[in-house]
Amino acid sequence: MRMLQRVLIFFTLLSIAISAPLRAADDPVGESVLFQEIPSVYAASKYEQRIEEAPASVSIVTADEIRKYGYRTLAEVMRSQRGMYVSYDRNYTYLGVRGFSRPTDYNSRVLVLIDGHRTNENIYHMAMLGTESLVNVDLIDHVEIVRGPSSSLYGTNALFGVINVITKRGRDLRGTELAGEYGSLDTGKVRATYGTRLSGGTEVLGSLSAYKSEGQDRLYYKEFDDPSTNNGIAENNDSDTAANQFFKLYRGDFTLSAAHVRRVKEVPTASYDATFNDPDQHTVDQQGYVWAEYAHTLESGQRFTANLSFDAYRYDGTYGNAVDINGDLTGELTKDYGDGRWWTTQLQLTGQAAEQHHYVVGIDLQYNTAQDQGNKILEPYEVIFVDKRKSRQWSLFLQDEWRAAPNLILNFGLRHDDYSEWGGTTNPRLAMIYLASPATTAKLLYGEAYRAPSPYELYYTPSPWLKPERIRTIEAALEHSLRPNVRAVVSLFRYWMNDLINQQDDYTFANTGDAVTDGLELEVEGRLVGTIDGRISYTNQRARDTNTGALLSNSPRQLAKVNLSAPLYGNMFFGGIETQYVGRRSTLSGSTLDAYAIANITLSARGLAPGLELSVSAYNATDERYSDPGGQEHVQDSIPQDGRIYRFKIQYEFR
Repeated sequence: MRMLQRVLIFFTLLSIAISAPLRAADDPVGESVLFQEIPSVYAASKYEQRIEEAPASVSIVTADEIRKYGYRTLAEVMRSQRGMYVSYDRNYTYLGVRGFSRPTDYNSRVLVLIDGHRTNENIYHMAMLGTESLVNVDLIDHVEIVRGPSSSLYGTNALFGVINVITKRGRDLRGTELAGEYGSLDTGKVRATYGTRLSGGTEVLGSLSAYKSEGQDRLYYKEFDDPSTNNGIAENNDSDTAANQFFKLYRGDFTLSAAHVRRVKEVPTASYDATFNDPDQHTVDQQGYVWAEYAHTLESGQRFTANLSFDAYRYDGTYGNAVDINGDLTGELTKDYGDGRWWTTQLQLTGQAAEQHHYVVGIDLQYNTAQDQGNKILEPYEVIFVDKRKSRQWSLFLQDEWRAAPNLILNFGLRHDDYSEWGGTTNPRLAMIYLASPATTAKLLYGEAYRAPSPYELYYTPSPWLKPERIRTIEAALEHSLRPNVRAVVSLFRYWMNDLINQQDDYTFANTGDAVTDGLELEVEGRLVGTIDGRISYTNQRARDTNTGALLSNSPRQLAKVNLSAPLYGNMFFGGIETQYVGRRSTLSGSTLDAYAIANITLSARGLAPGLELSVSAYNATDERYSDPGGQEHVQDSIPQDGRIYRFKIQYEFR
């Protein structure tokens, strides 16, 4: 707690100190604050609505903020948000929401959309947020973060919230844009993007990017500190390589987009009983989609939307952990794989009824043409396990926003999902939104949601008894504009979770958990003082096992975030600084990890020459030493994180 107090006091004093000489400065063109730029949200109701009228607690992160704070991945964007935190096991990045982050859940309890298109794949139900993410953050126009259960509109995975990434369009660029980065750990990234708006209104955007990091050359793990395992040192086994392609075409009522990513990550932790310090151990993730949407406003004023997409995902993991007939490890290389392909389509109608009702009704269909998994020894070649499956699901949903009075909105949503594997489920959402004044809104929210067990949980180590996880939540939120450019939020919430799916010691899965979470969130954001934009938030939460009363693992009681950005010299130089405090967390073994606070600093320059942008960033600038809890697949109880990291970035737009 003392660390938290010192951090908040320090940055409060800093903001006051640097604001004094800046208060008379001109407000830079194009540097308007968050809720002036993006006054509406789509993902909360599947149609555009004012943020204060959305039936959820919503945050928005803009492209301007992504630049100011030097965010490199979608995970870093989310890490800055109230009530959220991130863990990294040196392979994948995991998002914690409101005190809940189960080990190795592959982000399957959060739904991630790109321009409204579902991206959680159909084998592990994974939402990719780190370097494995489908979209380069430079292509993001803004990110919508909708907290709370949203199965009433989106079905499975929308347990704790929905993240909708809105990408840029061709009109947002004026030709070709080139960008390059270089930094610590021999890390480099290049990007080429072209965007334009043609005569007739057609917009085209295309982008290619490549990333590579050598990673840490020496990582020490005390659990392997023995001469037979290189004294616990993993050497040159932490590299990370990724390549992204993205395309978007927009013309009138028609949108076509496609995305693909291939990422290769060396795994230094010897997870899943792998041989320690083996340079052959790595994972490969590939994902892509082609998505087409037609959205047309009818003469009646109703808006009809239809979309069709094909998605594919491929995972390959190479580990030195083959076993012989006696069950002893042989050290031979084995390969795990998952191969998923699926078609989805949605029909949706949005409109007004009797003026007081704004409704949305639709149908979703998904046909999984492949949900294949397997394991094999590479040399000598031997198939250990193969599972091939197909499945389908369909869903009906509706939502009605009833303006019962000029200052009172009642919102009701309901969705039924039917799965070929285990049957159906119906989930509601209710909201009462009171517009007390133009500056003040009070929301009372109730929701139910579910997460279907993934094919990996059901069939890799057969656990056919699994049933969906379920959650019920109630939340009271007060949103108030302190002045035109400053917004404050207070939120109280309780989550009841039942039939949580947990990984067992033998890597099977079972519905062994019930939990409850209570929490309080406070946030102030906008033009805080002078020309300083920012966001300050504090979260106090308690997530505990219902049966034992024990706190859940990897669940901090306290989170605090301070983000400040300001022009340092006219409209040319800018500074962005953020601090993130994460309270103590317990590990799977029951030990406690210390709280930590990290600071990230980005200095940027725009307009030194036409089309030129430069920035330099220091991540974990104070070189804080901290660790994240390990998962069931790790020998390590906790996994140390990176110290101070630097990055230099140059971007040039040809005009």
